[in-house]
Amino acid sequence: MIKYSKFILILTLICGLSSCSEYRKVLKTEGYEKKLEAAMKYYEDEEYFKASTLFKDIKPLVKGSEESETVDFYFAYSLYNLKQYSLSSKYFKGFIELFSRSDKVTEAEYLYSISLYKESPNSNLDQSSTIEAISAIQNFINKYPY
Repeated sequence: MIKYSKFILILTLICGLSSCSEYRKVLKTEGYEKKLEAAMKYYEDEEYFKASTLFKDIKPLVKGSEESETVDFYFAYSLYNLKQYSLSSKYFKGFIELFSRSDKVTEAEYLYSISLYKESPNSNLDQSSTIEAISAIQNFINKYPY
C-alpha cells in the first residue's frame, strides 16, 4: 500500500511539473482570449520566453482587431527583453509602420533604435548594421528632441 501511494505521489508530481502545467494548458487552448490574458501575465511576471511564445501564437488570430496593436508591441518587447535584438528591431519596425498613429510609437521607435545599436558588431567587423543604428538613433533624436 505504501509503494502504491508513493507511486501516485510521484506520478502527480511529474504531471504537475511537465505536461499538466498551466502554461502548457494555455498553449493548447483554442482562441486567443485566454492566451492573451496569460501572455500579459507572463510578461508582467518577466517570463518573457513564455510570453513571446504565446504572443507569437496569437498574432495571426488577432490581425486586424483591436488587440493586434497590443500583441505586436508586447511581442517585440518580449523579444527585446530576451536579448534577441535582431528580431526585436524587425518587429518594432513593423509595429511603427503598421500602427503609426499609436501612442506606443515613440517607445517603439526608441526601442527599435536601441535594438539596432545593441546588435551592432565589433568595430573590426562589417559596420552596415552600425550605420543603420546610428541613422535610427539620429532620426529618433531629430523627431523627439526633448
